[in-house]
Order: sequence, then structure tokens, then C-alpha cells
Amino acid sequence: MCPLNRQHPEPVDADHSRRRAKGGRNVSAADAAADALLAGLRNLGPVSARLLVSAGIRTPQELRALGAVGAFRRVLFHRAGRVSTNLLWALAGALRNERWDKLDAETRAQLLAELNEGSLGVPDSDR
Repeated sequence: MCPLNRQHPEPVDADHSRRRAKGGRNVSAADAAADALLAGLRNLGPVSARLLVSAGIRTPQELRALGAVGAFRRVLFHRAGRVSTNLLWALAGALRNERWDKLDAETRAQLLAELNEGSLGVPDSDR
């Protein structure tokens, strides 16, 4: 809306509209839709979804294509390493449609081994 005359809203294109997210960050309508789509997956809430979207992962299909470790690496890169391994468990659980805290020790060890085999958190597309 116009700050001086609140009776005449400014026209807003749905794809370019912005809303204020928690923490004062502007979020496009497209990002908000992607957040909601990803947050609908098991184990992933709004914070995890925002992390994925900010790392360029916008759909469950993109998440599946990257896999849990690939997606986690991308988030690690975009968050400068400030991400808990709980996100890795949540991503793996989401892709398997099982609770993250029910992943067995062998699965977690395989995920960590795969994570440690790769690059230092820099996805191939960002090099």
C-alpha cells in the first residue's frame, strides 16, 4: 500500500510480491511457495525448508536428485558450514519417508562417510 494513502493499494504481481519473513528478511512469493512445498515433507519444517530454498533447492524433485548428502553439502556451502548434522538426518529421513530419529547407526555412518568422501561442502555447480 502507498504509505501516504492507505486506501489505494499498489499493484503487486504475484510472482514479484514480497513478504516480510521472521527476522526481517524479504521473501518472494515464489520462495514462500517453495518453502511450503518442502516444509510439507516429513522431518522438514519451515526453517529447514528456508535453508534448502536459500541454497537453491526449491522442490522435492531437486532434493531427490541431489540426495541427502548433496543437499546437505549445498546448504553447508551457503551457510558457511553453520549447519547441524541433524539436518542431514532430517533430509535422509525425508527422502526415505521415515522419522529422522529412527535412522539406524549404520545408515548414519554411511551418510557421514559419503559426506566426508566429497568436497569441502562446495557443490559441483558452485565451483
